[in-house]
Amino acid sequence: MYAVNDSERWVWVLGVYRPAALPIRRLARTYLQTSVKGGVPDGSGGGGIYNSGTATLRNTLIANSTGGGDCVSNVTLSNSNNNLIEDSNSACGLTNGSNGNIIGSDPNLGALTGSPAYFPLLPGSPAIDAGDNTTWADPPVNNQSQNGVIRPQDGNGDNFAVCDMGSYEYPDTPPALLPITRAHSNPTSSNNVNFTVTFSEPVTGVDVNDFTATVVSGAIGAVSVATVSGSDSSYTVTANLGYGNGTLRLDVPASATIADLGGNALSGLPYQSGEVYTVKKRLMVLSSDGQEGWVLESSETSNLGGSKNDTGETLFVGDDAQDRQYRAILSFDTAPLPNNAVIVKVTLRLKLQGVVGTDPFTTHGNLLVDVRKGAFSNNGALPLSDFQAAASKSAVGGISKNPVDGWHRKGWTSGIIFSYINKTGLTQFRLRFAKDDSDDLGADYLKFYSGDAGMVSRPQLIIEYYVP
Repeated sequence: MYAVNDSERWVWVLGVYRPAALPIRRLARTYLQTSVKGGVPDGSGGGGIYNSGTATLRNTLIANSTGGGDCVSNVTLSNSNNNLIEDSNSACGLTNGSNGNIIGSDPNLGALTGSPAYFPLLPGSPAIDAGDNTTWADPPVNNQSQNGVIRPQDGNGDNFAVCDMGSYEYPDTPPALLPITRAHSNPTSSNNVNFTVTFSEPVTGVDVNDFTATVVSGAIGAVSVATVSGSDSSYTVTANLGYGNGTLRLDVPASATIADLGGNALSGLPYQSGEVYTVKKRLMVLSSDGQEGWVLESSETSNLGGSKNDTGETLFVGDDAQDRQYRAILSFDTAPLPNNAVIVKVTLRLKLQGVVGTDPFTTHGNLLVDVRKGAFSNNGALPLSDFQAAASKSAVGGISKNPVDGWHRKGWTSGIIFSYINKTGLTQFRLRFAKDDSDDLGADYLKFYSGDAGMVSRPQLIIEYYVP
């Protein structure tokens, strides 16, 4: 700037000359870089600024004057702080290190650019984050900068947002997300898992809405992001796991509102490449051949086993032509369950092979399920006594009449049955109709595939659980 005192007109040139009669303007948002040889026109010195009256400099950068010195003043500048003057021999009486002033240092400026033009601060400039926030917050600056960046920014990466000296505000680099990692052992059967989330710098606005628990493969039910804890650049995100097996990853969607202390939004979104948990919370067991089969009552009213078949590919449930009842025994090895597993769901599935006579579902009432923790007769080899042996719980449920995808089933999501699932050995089920026979001296029974059938048709016991 060049000021003349006859009209207080401001002419954009490369220095400031201020006679005593003319009030000096606030030098906010302007780098003063002069190339006027010999200083201002009257030759009084001060290639950047010449002052002969009361003046104050704040957050001002003066450098690279080719003549006359950077700043010459006939009087001491009052209340001048946070200025950078490169020429230590012409610094308007300011002292290096006093009141935030930097005297005698190269500001490390880039080439003139922009419209309106400015000299950008290059990385490592001592003017970065060396200004006074209060000065720049006041009118007429209002935290604006000549390069359009809102002040203050954390330009030097020390996690504190401080304004720069001069008209240029060095932009803070947007925060980045470092690889999200598992915080618990893997694979897992837990009810929840933790992920460690680390950012390149301190950030704010981090909450559960900034994350998504993504099932990558398999069928894990009821997953959700439960809690977020932490501060600055390190956080722990907890995801709830419902049931089922598969793999789980923590993602950050494009809608995340995370930003650094300078207001820069998180970069690199959406993020979908973190470490994955392998979740094993669903045990499916097939009925064991040789330990299951059907047992036929010895006579219509004996309620005692009389004959059996433990090698056939089908299980009979209903009655024969002498009105003797068929009961089926299913045997599952549930020992793979962790001892501390908390069971949340049990499903028994049977595949129908055929019907003989009248469908017992229409004449014999409900198809009931008895459960036994261990073997019914304390013998897994299907003795005849399994027909009448005591159950841990009788009629714990009923098999559905209508199949789904070819499978009849019964599911439990609560109840006493969970306590009868054996975590150390066999769990057996006995199938029987509520009505023992139809008194028609005709064979009426269902044929379900047994544990001796092909793998895809065998009875299934599906247990969903978690480990606390």
